[in-house]
Amino acid sequence: MKDNKENQLLKEVFQGNKYSLIEDLLEIQKSKALMNRKRGLNDEIESKVESYIKKKLI
Repeated sequence: MKDNKENQLLKEVFQGNKYSLIEDLLEIQKSKALMNRKRGLNDEIESKVESYIKKKLI
């Protein structure tokens, strides 16, 4: 995460597994931005969200 204030705010707003999902999605976006490549970003985000939903349904 960028800084502790942002991290704390995310933890307060998105508790539990929702926070970890948001954190994972931000990491995916960050990794793509660092590579200066947006190709595959939507696919990776979609895959992460689908995985999260499947875990919640089980």
